Amino acid sequence: MSRASEWTAEEIEKLKISFLKGQKMKITARELGRSHTALNKALSRFGIRPLRKIEGIKPKSYLTCGSHNLG
Repeated sequence: MSRASEWTAEEIEKLKISFLKGQKMKITARELGRSHTALNKALSRFGIRPLRKIEGIKPKSYLTCGSHNLG
């Protein structure tokens, strides 16, 4: 299995803008030609989505996947 290509600055910026606008990750993944899993990892790796929950704030919808709460 080959390793996925590195993220470019342009792709990271597109991911950040899409995430902050609340665009569905499925759409962003398709636009960037990457998997949903790759986007999730990149959101944390590049500091776009905080790794820790802030006390008193409910998890956002991006932390749910179907019937599973990932928060």
